[in-house]
Amino acid sequence: PNDGTTIYVLARTGSPDTYSFYKSTDSGLTFTLSMTGWGTIYERSGGRISVTPADPDYIYAMLLTHDGNDNDQKPYVLKSTDSAANWKWSGIL
Repeated sequence: PNDGTTIYVLARTGSPDTYSFYKSTDSGLTFTLSMTGWGTIYERSGGRISVTPADPDYIYAMLLTHDGNDNDQKPYVLKSTDSAANWKWSGIL
């Protein structure tokens, strides 16, 4: 975002590897988990975060994932319209 103090991080955590999304509002001094609406998403080859320049409250996360048994690698898209407080599934590509 444009404020200079908010940082978003998409991290791989756990075993098996899953995605976690963190947000900092103090320039990275502290981070809080911000995954309301995500569920369990198994990590597979990474993901990306995008914040819209027109409205920094809109955040998209594209995640490569699988079913937990290394099958069916698929990209998923989640969308937040409230600066990562809540997320909704935007679809499977």
